[in-house]
Amino acid sequence: MAYPGTRRLPVSVVVIGSLVILASLTFAGTLLLAADGARHPSTIASVIVAVIVLLGGPALMSAMGSNGPTDRESTAVRWDSE
Repeated sequence: MAYPGTRRLPVSVVVIGSLVILASLTFAGTLLLAADGARHPSTIASVIVAVIVLLGGPALMSAMGSNGPTDRESTAVRWDSE
């Protein structure tokens, strides 16, 4: 659910969308590597996608920025032990 007055996508939509895209990229890479005759195509494709996640994941989440209320009292879960 997007917050009123914002044009951002919810983080859950971005994360699930990224998961679908990365899984599709892994599948396509596996098919291409298998057609090329690689010995372990799924492992190679998975490592390539893992590097993409490692390098691009933090950048994606920081680009999303704050996507909700910033007031501590408005959050459902409190992580501090005050």
